[in-house]
Amino acid sequence: KLKRMVTEKLNLGWSPEMVGYAVHCAPHTIYHWIYQRQVDFQPSQLFDHGKRHKRRQDLRSRYNQAVGTSIEIRSESANRRTEKGHLEMDTVRGGRGSKAAVLTIVDRVTRLMATTKLENLSQNAVLKGFARLMVDFPGPVRSVTVDHGKEFSCDQALTKRYRIPVYFCHA
Repeated sequence: KLKRMVTEKLNLGWSPEMVGYAVHCAPHTIYHWIYQRQVDFQPSQLFDHGKRHKRRQDLRSRYNQAVGTSIEIRSESANRRTEKGHLEMDTVRGGRGSKAAVLTIVDRVTRLMATTKLENLSQNAVLKGFARLMVDFPGPVRSVTVDHGKEFSCDQALTKRYRIPVYFCHA
């Protein structure tokens, strides 16, 4: 009786999930019956049968991947944390539905951290945020290390404007 009801609903165009909810049966069981030919319904009649679902890739991040100076050639004083002024910079995305983010910089020696809010994760927003943070940052800035986020592909502008080398960490 249950399999007959399942067959009727499937032939009306219902999905196995909808049928399972209606007849109080697990969708997994219905799929099993379909593939084992225990109900009068062909697997090829399923809506998504045989379709491969490709994950959508953001082309902007694929083609604008920042390729810059590797962390491997950073100065020894920065690597050993013996000299102030070598910073690490990163962003933290806002909640769902928000384009806002937080830009953080941390001195590798003193662990002094400064943050500012960004309106979005664009290169211009990062440059403006960095400028705001540099106004009150104590002491000279000797280098900045960032990750490979697309928001940091402005490394050349940062180097040109502030005469600070920018290094990219390992992926």
